[in-house]
Amino acid sequence: MEIGAVFSPAGDWPAIVRAARVAEDGGLASIGFWDHYHSERPEWAYVAGWSAYGALAALTSRIRLVLMVLCRLNYTLG
Repeated sequence: MEIGAVFSPAGDWPAIVRAARVAEDGGLASIGFWDHYHSERPEWAYVAGWSAYGALAALTSRIRLVLMVLCRLNYTLG
């Protein structure tokens, strides 16, 4: 069995990095984010999932990054 963590919604980037490193060092298999903001609480802080994936890929070495929600309708192609 593999265990992962979901970091969403979250807006404190230093805390996200610390949590990702703790998850990786602690042996968790994966971490995930929503790819877009979707909440009834717009006042909540939020780090965009795609940006977080790219940055965390550079800051971690083993842990898998898992797409929690992938919504094409929120992005303009081209």
